[in-house]
Amino acid sequence: MSIERRLMPRRCPLAPVARGRNRVAGERALAARLASLYPGDDFVDWTCLDGYNWGTSQPWSSWQSFGDLFGPGIAQLRALSTRPVHVAETGSTEVGGDKAAWITDMFAYLDQHPEVRGVTW
Repeated sequence: MSIERRLMPRRCPLAPVARGRNRVAGERALAARLASLYPGDDFVDWTCLDGYNWGTSQPWSSWQSFGDLFGPGIAQLRALSTRPVHVAETGSTEVGGDKAAWITDMFAYLDQHPEVRGVTW
């Protein structure tokens, strides 16, 4: 049993615990799961996403910009909620691209998306 499942019922018995996997299950499947799990803005203060640019470091991965990585998820959250978005964790490898340029692109993307109110690297 995950730590969230053990602690959340004691701290907030009405809050469901939901985890989604970016792109692994496919964007449509993730959107359907998010919609079915989201309890509504009455119960949520912030929405969060996490994602990683694995570059070409893995056989299954390719270089992705910050916008490519988070754009679909942010759009899905916007369709479900009016709450602010936080990128709860992100990062980029240097394998297969320019990490410094990726970070610069991340800040440019965030400047264009005020609904994203925080980022944790």
